[in-house]
Amino acid sequence: MPRLLMALPMMLLLLSNTSASEPLNAAMLALPCTGCHGSFGKSQTDIPSLESLSREQLYQAMHAFKSGKRHATVMNRIAKAYSDTELQAIANYFGKHK
Repeated sequence: MPRLLMALPMMLLLLSNTSASEPLNAAMLALPCTGCHGSFGKSQTDIPSLESLSREQLYQAMHAFKSGKRHATVMNRIAKAYSDTELQAIANYFGKHK
């Protein structure tokens, strides 16, 4: 329960930055990514930032992780959990926050 309460402010921040025309689930799909890649893909650690990548680059990278063409222990497992449509929504979400 405490972890959920700690995540609530980040969820509210992400959801408050979602436009009415953007599907709500894009922000929700992207939420797990922020744990490592930072808010809106702006990493404060040695984990790669997503902010400099275009929507197409983000999608291609995630698709490569999903298919196994690109190797990273954690990312390969994470990417396989998403459909191609969900990967595109995530790429669009981070791509708009440049």
